[in-house]
Amino acid sequence: MRRLYRTILLASATVLAGALTSAHAGYLYFSYAYTGVGTASAGILTTDDVLTDGHYTIVGIQGTRNVSNIDGLLDPGAFGANDNLLFPTGTFVDVPGFSFSAGGSSFNVANGALGCGSSSQYVETATGLCPGSGISLSINQFDATSGSAYFAYSYVGDGISSAGILTANGTPGADGGYLITDIQGLRNGVDISGLLPVGALGSNDNLIFANAPFVDVPGFSYTAGGSGYNVANAALGCGSANQYTEAPTGICPGSSISFNATKLSVPEPGTPALLGVGLIALGWSLRRKANLA
Repeated sequence: MRRLYRTILLASATVLAGALTSAHAGYLYFSYAYTGVGTASAGILTTDDVLTDGHYTIVGIQGTRNVSNIDGLLDPGAFGANDNLLFPTGTFVDVPGFSFSAGGSSFNVANGALGCGSSSQYVETATGLCPGSGISLSINQFDATSGSAYFAYSYVGDGISSAGILTANGTPGADGGYLITDIQGLRNGVDISGLLPVGALGSNDNLIFANAPFVDVPGFSYTAGGSGYNVANAALGCGSANQYTEAPTGICPGSSISFNATKLSVPEPGTPALLGVGLIALGWSLRRKANLA
């Protein structure tokens, strides 16, 4: 019996170690968000896991830009001489930057201060050439939590731009809405401080939907720069000619915005880890029975 439980414990340790080292071996994930005048984008960048000269190579992208879902990453050299390199500390991107397509157009995100002498450190260009449009860029390493769902959102309006990542419960409610539990991103270049509790501003219910119209009448609310903002479906809630509004008061009419959200496909902790834990539990159970015998 003791030989059996030792065998099970050894097997479980092997499975668990393999799960921890190879469940997502070869790839890293980074959340990004940037905002500028009339520009907002957020999503997940997939990179290799080999740090070379301080950078990883971006191999995939998913997310949203303004009102369009991102179609995909452009090959290196395809647009703006992009090299698709990500620097996890410091500048995030270099002069060539990374390029992607969204809504039938191509966009290059690069270090404008180094490449174009821009007063803004970062630029987005739809031509791949200087000077581009100044943006504020934020990038953070991303690790998914089991049981959670993730959405990238972006919206723009008159003097308004916001983009980020919404974390929500992994299972939607009966109405199809996912309850948002966290938010990170930017509003007009300022870091979003956090999600406001349900009912704190504009009777917000903090629900996000996988399909349009994405938010309902109460919408979701967050804080940035010391102020609160409510993002809601104004066509239903305020009779607005525009479908969506952002309201710092949480009360109609708010400011008209164009809004988009997309549910992200992100890796979760692998099931081999769960199997390893189960085998360990079985091994200890057998050991306990053997000691009692």
